[in-house]
Amino acid sequence: MSLVIYEHPLNEKMRSFMRIEYLFAQIENCKNLQHEFQPIGFFEALFAMVDLLERNDIRGELTKELERSEHSLVKWAQHPEICNEALEEMLKRVIALQSALSKKHRICTPIKDDPFLASIKQRFAIPGGHCNFDLPQLHFWMQLPPQEKSQQISGWLNHLASTHEAITLVLTFARERGAFTSIKAANGFYQDNTENIELVRIKYTPAYGAYPTVSGNKYRYAVRFMRLCDQAGRTNVEEDIMFSLARC
Repeated sequence: MSLVIYEHPLNEKMRSFMRIEYLFAQIENCKNLQHEFQPIGFFEALFAMVDLLERNDIRGELTKELERSEHSLVKWAQHPEICNEALEEMLKRVIALQSALSKKHRICTPIKDDPFLASIKQRFAIPGGHCNFDLPQLHFWMQLPPQEKSQQISGWLNHLASTHEAITLVLTFARERGAFTSIKAANGFYQDNTENIELVRIKYTPAYGAYPTVSGNKYRYAVRFMRLCDQAGRTNVEEDIMFSLARC
């Protein structure tokens, strides 16, 4: 069996970043509208993205993380074996993203103000509320020529492009901060402290018939491997589990 990577954020900032990354992945997967229900998945993810970005100071947090990345890149430039050309390109990219985000006081305003999106958004909060009889305007939109729909989608997503790129870059830097090391979970359990750690990444094999769960606070975190079962839904693993852990 191939190895599986499970990631768990250890603070609210990282949770928000990873949720946004997840929603962008759903949007990218659904935006070509090749199948009947892809438009529903696209709009659900887009509206969830707007709500998430509106509820949190994502722009401010991303700006801080980009500044942190810029400082790290400047330090790396002093390393004798670093590729200066690649580092300079990355530094330019980070600085450009900082500038782009600084100009966006309200990231989602153009999307929220779009008349068509505003007319359908509320119904997406109702279970099954995007049926044809609930949203005839959406049913009509789905019948438009593919090129016209694609242009509209590109226009909406262009407003989120710098946010998408910044999230991708920040999470890439975060993941690369930690290298995988082999760990034994005695009786399926392992714990450690969370000093300077925002994200744990667990690489494991499904051959054990178990999956990891993570719990923790700002001081410590714990990994416990579980199995699915018919009675309680899941149960603790009682034997030792070998896995790889990256502390990021």
